[in-house]
Amino acid sequence: MRDLKSRSSQQQLLADFEDYLNGFSPNVQDIIDNFKFRNQLQTLSKADAIGTLHIKLQSPQRPYPRNRSMCISAKPDARFG
Repeated sequence: MRDLKSRSSQQQLLADFEDYLNGFSPNVQDIIDNFKFRNQLQTLSKADAIGTLHIKLQSPQRPYPRNRSMCISAKPDARFG
C-alpha cells in the first residue's frame, strides 16, 4: 500500500510540476522546449527528484558554485551594448 501511495504521490507531483512549467511565458517555453527538458521529467520522477527540483526552482536563493569565477556575471557586457 505504501508503494502505491508513493507512486500516486509521484504521479501527482509530476503532473503538478508539468503544470508549473506550462505556466511560464512563451519565451521561457521556447527555452524549455529547445533544451528538451520535458523529455527528462519521467527520469526525474523515477529518481524521486522532482520535488527537490521544484523547491530549488522556487527558492529565492540560487546555489552558486564554490568557485565564483565560474558564475555568470549579472553585469552587462560592454560588447553587447
